[in-house]
Amino acid sequence: MHRLEAPEAPMNEVWKKRLIWLWNEWIKSLLIVVLVVGGFRSAIADWNDVPSGSMKPTILEGDRIVVNKLAYDLKVPFTKWRIARWTKPQRGDIVVLFSPADGKRLVKRVVGLRATASLSATTGCSSTGSRWPTPRSPGSRCATSSAPSGPRGCSPKRCSATGSIR
Repeated sequence: MHRLEAPEAPMNEVWKKRLIWLWNEWIKSLLIVVLVVGGFRSAIADWNDVPSGSMKPTILEGDRIVVNKLAYDLKVPFTKWRIARWTKPQRGDIVVLFSPADGKRLVKRVVGLRATASLSATTGCSSTGSRWPTPRSPGSRCATSSAPSGPRGCSPKRCSATGSIR
């Protein structure tokens, strides 16, 4: 019995030409765009949706905000390596951070810095434990921190943030 075999070489050539065309026309261009946009979002500016309404009425839940990643320092894209540092967060700045408990993105306002006494409007207590008279806190006790950490167990290199308006 005589068997007819299809020529495989021309078919392989066709697929090879198609893959080369696909690489040159589409994949290479898309890869460059993804790297440029990803690098921009990683090191220069990013946009995020606000996950909760804790910043009402300043920022509402679901708002899209633009994050200036050059506000405090310059980092190598896709890493946490710092090239240069300009400033540190100041009281009143709105910052984006990740919750240590569940890793959820948070948008908060800085209320306390290292070596400063921050006041809580809801409890009337300061980070040093002294009373701050407010109508909301009659007879409440303030917790003091004997450790070198700041309010709410923050390390001295960190700051406290809250979702409420100033």
